[in-house]
Amino acid sequence: MARIEFGLLGPLEVRREGALVPVARGRQTALLTTLLLDANHLVTISQLTDVLWGVRPPASARAALHNQVSRLRDALGATGRDRIRTQVGGYLIQVEPDELDVTMMRDLMASARAAARHGAWERAFAIAAKAALLWRGEPLADVDSDVLARRTSDLTEIYRQAVEIRLEAEINLGRHAETIGELRRFAADQPLRERSYALLMIALYRCGRQGEAIAVYTEARRLLIGELGCEPGAELRRVHQQILNDDPALLTPASAAAAAGVSPVPMVPRELPGAIRHFTGRVLELRALTRAIERRGDAKAGAMVISAITGIAGVGKTTLAVHWAHQVAGAFPDGQLYANLRGFDPSGMPVAVETLIRDFLGAFGIPSARIPSGHEARIALYRTVLATKRVLIVLDNARDADQVRPLLPGSPGCFVLVTSRAGLAGLAATEGAHLLRLDLPSVGEARELLTGRLGASLFAAEPAAAEELIRLCGRLPLALGVVAARAASCRGLSLAALAAELADEAGPLDALDTGTLSSNVRATFSWSYQGLSHGAARLFRLLGIHPGPDISVALAASLAALTRQQVRQLLRELAQVGLIAEHMPGRFALHDLIRAYAADQAAGSQDAESNDGLGRVLDHYLRTGHEAALILYQHRAMIPLPPKRPGVVPETFKEFDQALVWFEVERQAMEAAIATAASAGLHLYAWQISWTMVDFLDWRGHWNALIATQNIALNAAYRLNEWAGAAVAHRSLARAYGALGELPHASTHLGLAMKLYRRLEDPAGQAYVHLGLGMALDREKRHSEALGHARQSLSLHQASGNKAGQADALNAIGWCHAELREFAQAFHHSSQALALHQALRNLIGEAHTWDTLGYIHNHSGEHVVAASCYRSAIRLFQDLGNSHYAAIVLSHLGETYREIGDVGAAREAWEQAISLFRALDHVEAADVQVKLDQLIASDRNAVGGAGPI
Repeated sequence: MARIEFGLLGPLEVRREGALVPVARGRQTALLTTLLLDANHLVTISQLTDVLWGVRPPASARAALHNQVSRLRDALGATGRDRIRTQVGGYLIQVEPDELDVTMMRDLMASARAAARHGAWERAFAIAAKAALLWRGEPLADVDSDVLARRTSDLTEIYRQAVEIRLEAEINLGRHAETIGELRRFAADQPLRERSYALLMIALYRCGRQGEAIAVYTEARRLLIGELGCEPGAELRRVHQQILNDDPALLTPASAAAAAGVSPVPMVPRELPGAIRHFTGRVLELRALTRAIERRGDAKAGAMVISAITGIAGVGKTTLAVHWAHQVAGAFPDGQLYANLRGFDPSGMPVAVETLIRDFLGAFGIPSARIPSGHEARIALYRTVLATKRVLIVLDNARDADQVRPLLPGSPGCFVLVTSRAGLAGLAATEGAHLLRLDLPSVGEARELLTGRLGASLFAAEPAAAEELIRLCGRLPLALGVVAARAASCRGLSLAALAAELADEAGPLDALDTGTLSSNVRATFSWSYQGLSHGAARLFRLLGIHPGPDISVALAASLAALTRQQVRQLLRELAQVGLIAEHMPGRFALHDLIRAYAADQAAGSQDAESNDGLGRVLDHYLRTGHEAALILYQHRAMIPLPPKRPGVVPETFKEFDQALVWFEVERQAMEAAIATAASAGLHLYAWQISWTMVDFLDWRGHWNALIATQNIALNAAYRLNEWAGAAVAHRSLARAYGALGELPHASTHLGLAMKLYRRLEDPAGQAYVHLGLGMALDREKRHSEALGHARQSLSLHQASGNKAGQADALNAIGWCHAELREFAQAFHHSSQALALHQALRNLIGEAHTWDTLGYIHNHSGEHVVAASCYRSAIRLFQDLGNSHYAAIVLSHLGETYREIGDVGAAREAWEQAISLFRALDHVEAADVQVKLDQLIASDRNAVGGAGPI
């Protein structure tokens, strides 16, 4: 039986093979609607005449009804004529479950309710959202019948339940902040629907808006008494009482942590920096921190414990925190998180809270695609994940209490240790933090520190000079470390000579900005700086303007306009005197206090040196990123680069993996460089460096970072009147929003991109937008409309001569034909696409086309060929590191194995697909899990099926 799709959830809609089937309005529409409402069941002649003619049908009603049925059969055509069957006493229309939207919604809702009952909120969300998408508007709006109008309430009710379950699932997945606006609108549309009020109250409460939640109850109660004369029902009263009692069950339902995206085998982060060598002293401070852990048992139920180490820069706050954290790590079996908040970074740009939470969630195995884009929702998910865990969280170098508060977990099992130059009195007042002021070490402790760094014999050989160095350094641990490094690198100099040189350079310690302490730390840096060679001093100044947290040898060479061999020697010289550290092989970083000093020196030098250095850094990122981007996808349209700046030596790559690793390592620095370029008015670099990162960020699932960088790129392109760049940024934003499931935003950006491409008379750009629009429509099962966009894309790509684009469009056309069950046309177009992709060596395009061909062969009954196509696609996607599409094709492969009866192979393919989907935290994992559960249930005793194809 040929497939026909019937839609009642909105105006009556009939589609045959994807094409609309016209049904005459009036009695024809009423007749078909009545039959569909009781699909696969007998509808009596009496029922039908009541619908068509009311309580007083004409004498000829039976004959007229027969004529109406005959006309309806003709309207449905040869493929649908046999569906309307004459039965004794009436008629019946035969419809498959997946052909009628009402049946599909009811089946989906049964599954969604079951998932919700078991607390499987991710699955409940996916299924309920899928059900709600079937709704097209007011049902039966185009049917003029009072009898049928009375049945619309049942259809509307099931839709409302789908929305409610979806919203309830979002709340229990930590996205409660994102649901509030929709819940308010939903409650306003149905003011007597108590369930909506209950969900809104819970969402508000979880956002810390208890007063607003209670106000919602008060208004709901007023409406119910005024309209119905009754008090709220049991559920609404219960939620109200829970909010009044601060019931913890409202904050952390038992299934929330599991549904929040934590891996089945939980990841245990171990993020503490390496253990501190030569740690000495601070005995009282270590005891105070340990007592704070012991106080957890005495804390008020539900309260977390926070300790904060404060003090001037360089006093050893981080050293103490890390040393103590390693000592007590065993008390926190669920892991240790660490972040340098860069609160006093010389760039003036502390790490964004959104970035920190994203990284912390990633440490627990939650992929970027699962992390909400909203600020409040992201914080809520972070706290949900930590709700039942015992984790040590070290927040180093905080700017102030406001930077710390969003990172507090709110659960008693966790311990938070903060370090900051600020006093953090606000954190003590509002969050009850225990403050530990770290003062300068005693003379004895400073002596132990310097002895440990210099060695006992060297210290003992010149004790008076060593004591003078301690005095000149003001006992500041950072300065003592620099002196010790300098002494170790200058074995020919005595400690007395070093002390004399330092004394000559002594000056006030204004760099620490304390207003009270005076010592010679600036002089220490100055002394080390003045002792550098000319080349090392110049490189040190330039490092002060580099926007990233660390730097590679290759980038340092471009920064200084030197060869890599030359810059390696200079970096070694800086490391020998303690001004830089190789914290990772081949990557160097400065302590923020030293970096501030470097920035001061750069500001005091000629402006041209700093400006040229920053320009070379940005040019290096642009040119290296451009090459890496084209290696990831060689058929991407190139952009016109500005002339290469003198001294810049871009990195080159021979292999795909090298380009991918380079993006991984440089990602954070490149994001900082994009922001720096925009703030410095270098808008060309801002949008072009962003351009280079698009494919990498998309493939790796860093969609929030893609949105952030492309928004900067968009602003920069508009400032430059660079319309082509703006169009590309709009397309990239659409790509990111589409991946995150925010389709309205994606559609908006695609529309803006199309306007720009038409203004530019750019057919290739328009062609890519048509492909994007077609993909969006395909997701909505609007395959005929998607096919139209794919055809437009092909026509435009042919006009512009873009072979890779033509191959993409041909495959899209093939896919749409396959979805419309037009397999001959599908095979024709996709075979052309495959040949063209292979000729162009376009591996990503070839992989997608193999998937399409597998789909065509499978649905044509050629299962062995389909399996071969699918395996070819999987190999290519895996080689490219694209696990999302590898999972999709594995799901398709499992269906093929099931068709031929190979239960074992189907199970293996679906298990692999589920594993990949869950790693990405993709909603498609739930759909594949349903298939796998059904397979296991139907053949529990199967061992291996029919064997591999």
